[in-house]
Amino acid sequence: NYIIMEYIEGDLLIEGKFDREDIFDITRQCNALDQAGINHRQIQGGKHIICGTKNVIIDFEKAHFSNTPKNVTSFLSMCFLSDCLVRQRIKEIFDFQEDFIKTLLKEYKSNSNIVDLIKNIQ
Repeated sequence: NYIIMEYIEGDLLIEGKFDREDIFDITRQCNALDQAGINHRQIQGGKHIICGTKNVIIDFEKAHFSNTPKNVTSFLSMCFLSDCLVRQRIKEIFDFQEDFIKTLLKEYKSNSNIVDLIKNIQ
């Protein structure tokens, strides 16, 4: 028995080497997980996302199937609402108000419309 793993070139999100498009790409990936009913459970913190030539969510050790996955809301809450290193970088590249982001996340929770969510954040 053996395991084959792909090496992903890039930096952890928490290291702050990302741009606007990386955030939108990761949000879309989180939405795909939500739509598949998979809750990653470790999105917040930025240690399980690699940004590089392609952005990749890694480490699904604690992931599970769920009727109410929270990947998009967890990821964007980390980016825009938490007190972490990722948010400091987000402030440099996005102009936002916390209340506006909270409203967008509530709307996403009720309608799961990722297109509107990303359009409104841009």
